[in-house]
Amino acid sequence: MSPERHQRAVEILETKTGLEYSDDVEHTREWADALAAADDEGVDAAPLIVNIELPGFAPQGIRDLVTGLADDLASRDGIAAAEVFLIRTCRVCGCTDMEACLGGCWWPSPTDDICSACTPASGGVR
Repeated sequence: MSPERHQRAVEILETKTGLEYSDDVEHTREWADALAAADDEGVDAAPLIVNIELPGFAPQGIRDLVTGLADDLASRDGIAAAEVFLIRTCRVCGCTDMEACLGGCWWPSPTDDICSACTPASGGVR
C-alpha cells in the first residue's frame, strides 16, 4: 500500500468514524471501509511507465506489433508511457548484457549477436 493511500485512509477513518488509528484497527470493518473510500478517491493512482524489451534481432513484423501494443497501452488511464527497447541478445542462448551466461561471456563482434560462449572461434562450447 502506498504511503499516500494509507495516510488518506487514516484521515477518513478518524474523521468519519471517530476512531483513532492503531495497528489493531487494521483488522476492523471500519478500516476496510476507509481503504475503500480512499480507493474511490483515486489516492493510489500513480501513473505507470511500462518498459518492453525485445531482442535486437526480432523481426520487423514483431517489432511493429509490439510497438502497436505499447501505443495502445500508453493510451489507457493510469499508464503514463509505454516504451519498447531493443536489447542485444545472443541468437543462440539468449543471454544479454544484464544476464550473461553462467561463467560469463562477452560480445566478440561489435555487430554479430552471438556471445563468446556460443562462438566456436572464441572457444565457445555450445
